[in-house]
Amino acid sequence: MTPSARVTVSELGNNENGSIVSIGPVLLFSTESGDAWMLDPVGELATAIARQGEALPVHIEDTNRNFMVAWMGNYRIDGELFLYRDKASGNTRTIFGYPTDRIAEQITRTFG
Repeated sequence: MTPSARVTVSELGNNENGSIVSIGPVLLFSTESGDAWMLDPVGELATAIARQGEALPVHIEDTNRNFMVAWMGNYRIDGELFLYRDKASGNTRTIFGYPTDRIAEQITRTFG
C-alpha cells in the first residue's frame, strides 16, 4: 500500500458522514456510526478496520510490488443487509444500516 493509501485507510473511520473508496483490488468503506471495513469484492472477503470510531488491528503485509491482507471473514450484501461470516468462529453477523446500495454500486462500477 502506498503512503497515501495508508492515510486514506486511517482517515476513513474518522469520517462522520461515511465514505467509500477503491484502492487497487480492495474497496474501503466507513459508516456514520464509525465502523469501517476493507473488502475484496472478487473473493467476497472482508476485514473490519474500525468499530464505532476505534481502529481495529489489521494484518497487512506490504511489499514494493504487492500487499496481502489477513482477511478475517466473508461478506455478502443482501438488499439493505450487510452479512459478515467470521472465518475463525463461523458466526454470522447481520448488519442493518450500512450504505449497502452505495457499496454495491461502487463495486459494480469499479470491479464489474
